[in-house]
Amino acid sequence: MLTDRIVGAFTFRKGVYADAARDAQFTTDAWLIVLVVNFIATLGSSAATLRGERGFLGFLITVILGTLLSIAGFALSAFLVSWVGRSMFKATASFEELARAMGLANVWRVIGFLGIFSAMTPALACLLSPVTLLAGLAGLVAYFFSIREATGMDWVGVIVSVVVALIVQLIITAVLGGILAIFGLGAAMLLR
Repeated sequence: MLTDRIVGAFTFRKGVYADAARDAQFTTDAWLIVLVVNFIATLGSSAATLRGERGFLGFLITVILGTLLSIAGFALSAFLVSWVGRSMFKATASFEELARAMGLANVWRVIGFLGIFSAMTPALACLLSPVTLLAGLAGLVAYFFSIREATGMDWVGVIVSVVVALIVQLIITAVLGGILAIFGLGAAMLLR
């Protein structure tokens, strides 16, 4: 069943996200998809740090923190889209339903693993960049389709919900980033 849904997500099979949203048994699978796929994508996007000054420990910390932040961002995104959809467009999808549908759409992030090969040589980066770009665009399309199928909103509602959620998420990220920067500067001053 899980494999069938993942194949359906990769092939844009109609109704796959609506089925996932309605199936409460799929909740754990959806969160596992989000965890595993974000971990794999973070491995790929962080591979270049292996050659840097931080070495393997820096790579490991980057992968762990990157994965945790990706999962937190996903949860925030699902919450905000659900909230905006219910508030502005009378959508009935709950956070859990959106998390299941959007979690399934997240399978496209697995292509981020190719970053490991891109980190090996610039030639591979040039060859693989179009593939990762196309996969990213396909993932974005899947993201919108998953929200539409889970909420039943029209395209205007989906787009407005995503844009409003994105703006709120950017504000939260900027505020938290500013707070973390202050702590980082304070720690740097103490270590002098």
